[in-house]
Amino acid sequence: MEITFRAVEECDLSLIQNWIKTNEFAKKWYYKNVVPTIKSLHKKIIERRVVPQFNSYLMLIDNLPIGYIQSYAIEGWGAWSNKIKIFNNTVGLDYFIGDINYLHKGYGPQIIMEFINTLKAQGFDYVSISPDPDNIVNRKCCEKCGLTFQKIVNTPYKNSKNREAIYLKKL
Repeated sequence: MEITFRAVEECDLSLIQNWIKTNEFAKKWYYKNVVPTIKSLHKKIIERRVVPQFNSYLMLIDNLPIGYIQSYAIEGWGAWSNKIKIFNNTVGLDYFIGDINYLHKGYGPQIIMEFINTLKAQGFDYVSISPDPDNIVNRKCCEKCGLTFQKIVNTPYKNSKNREAIYLKKL
């Protein structure tokens, strides 16, 4: 099995939208039970490419797209980054496995560890993942990847999760 990543292209947005629409786990935990429009995905993914140190990728297993992952420097995201930041020079990760055939089969930790290995070369000191505290599957994934629980914070989001469990790992 080969795990790789490729940059999201505009033509991938309908695939990402379909994953969220058909995968109850991704819809619940990544989009809070809302199916995003292509326009909102374009704004969230494609238009953010101009933000320094923001990257979005498709997760691939043997060249087959199975999910979405993005990385970004924690600093500079306003009230949210002030709440969750523990150390300077930290990269945050958001992700979901979209293809339901790959859910709950142990791929998550393998994919995250492979992605973390690619981040080491980018000069960050720490990686942070901040799942909803009630998302036990994602919290266990963080622990399997060697991230340690730091704290739970209330987050200043509108139409999104209200709390995040902060996990951290030194790169």
